[in-house]
Amino acid sequence: MTSWYINDIRDVQVVEVHELIDNFEIIYLKDGLKKLLSISHQCHFGPMYDGCWFVLSGIGLPMGKKTLSKRLKGIEKIVEIKLFVKPLDNGEYQDLQIIYKDKEGHTWNYLLNSAADEEEVHRLDIYENQNSKLEEIEFDDSTFPKELYSTKIYKDTLAFALKAHKDQKTPEGLPYSFHIVSVANEIINSLFMHPLSYDEANVAIACALLHDVNEDTDEEVSKYTIEFPSQNVDMVTMGVAALTKNEKIPSKQAQMKDSLERLKILPYITTSILILTYHSLRLRYWSSF
Repeated sequence: MTSWYINDIRDVQVVEVHELIDNFEIIYLKDGLKKLLSISHQCHFGPMYDGCWFVLSGIGLPMGKKTLSKRLKGIEKIVEIKLFVKPLDNGEYQDLQIIYKDKEGHTWNYLLNSAADEEEVHRLDIYENQNSKLEEIEFDDSTFPKELYSTKIYKDTLAFALKAHKDQKTPEGLPYSFHIVSVANEIINSLFMHPLSYDEANVAIACALLHDVNEDTDEEVSKYTIEFPSQNVDMVTMGVAALTKNEKIPSKQAQMKDSLERLKILPYITTSILILTYHSLRLRYWSSF
């Protein structure tokens, strides 16, 4: 899947680059459409796994927290992005190189370098016009699917939700699948009015299908229970948790407002979750579910 992101951003015009701590968001134009690539630098030190790596995603940084990047500036056009790796006995270190052109057409690069100091504190260093000393990772030529969202992820998520809800019925006596599929259909329909990235669409639909699992079943949505691409599974679990009503709040309207407020303070709040909130909570308010 990483090859999708690497291949899609090759030879594209850049609109803006944002950053938040060691996370970056590149907004670019592709086939006349505005798209984005998020680059997250993650590290872990321990006996089971040691190293730093990059996670690529199509889900943007939080709108109210990101700023224009001061570390990755002057990028007018992405030529290509390369990943490099140094395998370890119990992990690996990765470098990422962004090769770009400035407004004068000169070619430069930024090297995002994974490092650790003598006290084994991991960090991200960024160098201008340097090459990685690690081994380059070779990717195939695969690209993003043409579909708006993944039907496989949809079916896997729906299967989990149906097993969790078992024989539950709606107040009208219909199978509970009628409710969760109806909410998911609201999200799918919104994709034509509010275009989302492939990743954002999958997250939004998954949250719609799973939004009542924590609240109404014995199951719990977590990265250990659902099958979902690892780079975005946390967004699903946080979204479902925020959409779970607080039963201690007396009125349904107040419960909906509380869910919305909890969505707004998530570490990463994205367009997909905001759209999901509007549709999902609107359906809840005007229905008896």
